[in-house]
Order: sequence, then C-alpha cells, then structure tokens
Amino acid sequence: MIFGLLTGYGFVSFRVLRWTWVRVDGKIVVRKYSLPGTLGQCLLSPPKGYEDMADAPYVLYHLGGVLFNLIAAAVFLCLTLLIPGLYGRLVCVGLALAGFLLACTNAIPNEPGVLNNDGRNLLELRRSADARRDMQKQLQMTALQADGMRLCEMPEELFEANEESAKKSMISATIYAAQENRCMDEQMFEKAEELIDLLTEQDVYLSSQLQKSLLRMDKLYLRAIRGECPKPEKREQKLLKAYRAMLSVCRTNYALSLAAGDTARAEAVLAEFDRLASNYPYAGDLATERALVALARERICAEN
Repeated sequence: MIFGLLTGYGFVSFRVLRWTWVRVDGKIVVRKYSLPGTLGQCLLSPPKGYEDMADAPYVLYHLGGVLFNLIAAAVFLCLTLLIPGLYGRLVCVGLALAGFLLACTNAIPNEPGVLNNDGRNLLELRRSADARRDMQKQLQMTALQADGMRLCEMPEELFEANEESAKKSMISATIYAAQENRCMDEQMFEKAEELIDLLTEQDVYLSSQLQKSLLRMDKLYLRAIRGECPKPEKREQKLLKAYRAMLSVCRTNYALSLAAGDTARAEAVLAEFDRLASNYPYAGDLATERALVALARERICAEN
C-alpha cells in the first residue's frame, strides 16, 4: 500500500485475513471479506495521467510486501544484538526468520495454475505490455465496484481481452473471467456458460484453480435456474463447503437448495447470505449477487 501510494495509485482496500479496510463515500470503513488461498490483499486504483496504462509503474506496488518483510527481518535481526536475555533473542531470531521466509515465499514466482503471488505477477508484467494493461483494468474494476458500480455498468473497454496474452498470463486470463462475471450480471447466461466451459474445460487460457472453482459454482447456479436439479459431484461439494463464505458461492448454495425443494435449508443459506452481505466491502458486486439471488427465487419457485 505504501509503495503504491508513493507511485501514484489511489487507496481502495487493504485486507488482513478477513478484516478489510475499504474506502466508501470518501471514508475508510472496516468490513469483513475473505478470499481462499490468501492471507491478505492490497487493492489500489490505477495511477492517472498515462495514455497507455502499460507505462504505469508497477514494480514497487508488487514488491512492497516483499521489501517490508525484508526490512522487518533486518530490524528483528538487529534487535537480537540489543535485547538482553536468551528468550528475547530467540523470539527476535524467530521473527527475523519468519520475515525472511515470507519475503522469499512471495518473491519467488510460484508455479502457473495456482493463484499468482507477487513474484509471478511481476514476471508476467515484465514480459507483457498486455498483462500490464490488464492488471490496471482489474484494479479499475475493483475501484468502481467499491464505489457501488456493477460490472454491467462499466465501460466495455475494461473487458477487452487479448487471446494470446491470456494463454501465457494469468493476469490476462482473468479478463475472460471478468467477462463471465459481467455476463452473469447482465443475465446473458448462454454467453456466460460458454465462457465457463472455455475457462474450465478447454484449458486454453491460464486460469487459476480458484477462478475455475468459482466458475464451476456459477455453472451449478445456471443449471438450477433453468429448471434442473443438479447434484454436485464430490469435488463440487468440497468447493461449496470450502468457499461457503464467498457471496457468489452462497448464492449458488441458495439456488441448489431451492432446486432440491429444501426450503428450510434455502432459508438458512439466505440468512447466511444476508449476514455476509452486511459486511461485504464492494457495493457493486453485492448489488449483482442480490439480483442473482432474487432471480433464483423467482425462477425456481415458479418452476416448483
């Protein structure tokens, strides 16, 4: 966050575990939100004044966490020379090692296919101007969602994807996932399902396992609202349980409960959805999910 702000980015949200500080109507408020596979996240809006967003600075923004972990490691290592007593020194040595290991874990690019760490992001951004533009698009989408704008209301150019870049970069492949999310918001469900199959079954683009999992949840939802009674496979059942704290998964759980005729469970899931919604940090995304919940109730109850 600090290095991003120093290089022209604007504050959107900062998360540690489930606690999220987000700007709403010009004020910083605390909300709760979790993303599987991450311990925290800093989201900033793109810097202004760049005709081509590929030229916007990105290195310090992505290296900030790594550098601060290294600084913390160095500070604790120095404290081992100043603090008297074996116990205090051992604590400082442990904290120094933790900072160093966290820095390495985030700086060394992870393998393609899992959620990118900062090292992987930097590698993709350095290699491709399209990836740099796509990263800025994603930051802009999140900033607009925090301001209450839905994906269907955003400029079309934010969702323009580069096919060749998406085959090599998870950052660029995420634009296709954003297209699917936009189609869900616009209730263009046939197109949404085409994108789901493209990203989850054909493996043409470099999508993360988390993206694929959430897309499979959307497909279950689509099957439920068109009159089917889908029975999630074992893998899907695990995903529904593991990601149940995410609004989109909770919405899918609600649709599946209605489709199965289990009204008691549907009401319990709806209550959980409302609980999650009360602390959700991104108002635009929340509006989309509420609309999809209402649509599931309308269509499935009409069928039954």
